[in-house]
Amino acid sequence: MTLRHRTTWHSVSIGAVLGLAASTAVVIGTAGAASAATLSYDCTVPILGQKTFATDITTNAPATVAPGSSVTPTVTMTMTVPDDLAGAFRGMADQIEGSISAGHTVDAAAAPTSITIPRGPVPASGQIVLTGTGTMPTITAGEAGSTRTIAAGPQQVTMKLFKDGEPAALMPVADLSCTLAPGQSTVISTITAAGGGTAGPGATASSTTVKARYAKKSRKATVTATVTPASATGSVTFTLKKGTTVKTQTVAVAGGTAKGSFKKLKPGRYTVTASYSGAGGTVGASSATTKLKVR
Repeated sequence: MTLRHRTTWHSVSIGAVLGLAASTAVVIGTAGAASAATLSYDCTVPILGQKTFATDITTNAPATVAPGSSVTPTVTMTMTVPDDLAGAFRGMADQIEGSISAGHTVDAAAAPTSITIPRGPVPASGQIVLTGTGTMPTITAGEAGSTRTIAAGPQQVTMKLFKDGEPAALMPVADLSCTLAPGQSTVISTITAAGGGTAGPGATASSTTVKARYAKKSRKATVTATVTPASATGSVTFTLKKGTTVKTQTVAVAGGTAKGSFKKLKPGRYTVTASYSGAGGTVGASSATTKLKVR
C-alpha cells in the first residue's frame, strides 16, 4: 500500500531554498510509485506563509507474512516542490541533496526512519521532484490473523544546497519541520500474519503446544505442534527465528498434529513459534512458542 501526502512545511529558511516553475519534471533520485491517499502537514514558510508539497510515500512491505516472521521494509518518499518557491531557489543553487527523519509508527509505537535524498541538479525550468529512500526498523508479525499497521508521522527535513560544486553561499543548509494536520488517515501499509481470522459465533476455542528438537548428525530440526480439539482441521505455520534470520514452513493439521522440519541450521538459539490458522470460522486460531538450541 502506498500513501500520498500533501505537505505544508515551515522553516526559517525554506523561502530561499526550494523552487520550481512550468510543467516539465526533473527527478532527483529514484522515482517512487504512485500513491493512494493524501495527507496535509501544517508548516509555515517565513514571509511567504504556508506552502504545500505533494509527497508520495511507498513501502515494499508485504501484505501477508508468516506469523512471527520479521520484515525490514524499504521506504521511498517523493516530494514535488511547489511552483511559487521557484525563483529564490534557482537564483542561489544548481544542485540539492537532503535527508528526512521520518517519524513513522508501527501500531502507534515509534519506528523512526532515516531517508536519504541523493544530490541532483536544479533545473532551469520545470518541476523539481526530490526522491529519497530509507530502511525502517525490523517489524515482527504477530499471531495468525493479526495485523501490523505502518503509519506516517512528523518529519524533520534537511536540505543542502550547492553552487558550482560548493555549498551555496547564501543558504547552504535549510532545516524544515512538519507536523500532520489533524483529522487524516495516516496509514502507509499494513502487514497481516497469514491464517487466523475471526471465528464465528459459537466457534470452538483451540489450544496449541509445540515441541522442537535438533539432530546434530543430520543437521535437522524437527518441530511438532499439537492442536486441540483433535478434530481440528487447517494448518500450522512454524517459524524459526534467530536474530534477523527467519525460516518458515506451513503444514496441514491431521489428527490434531502437524509436523515440520528445518535443515542446515546455523548454530545458535532459536525461537520456535507454531501458529494454528483456525478452521473456517468454526475453530479459533491459537499459537505456542518454544526454544531450540542448535550446536
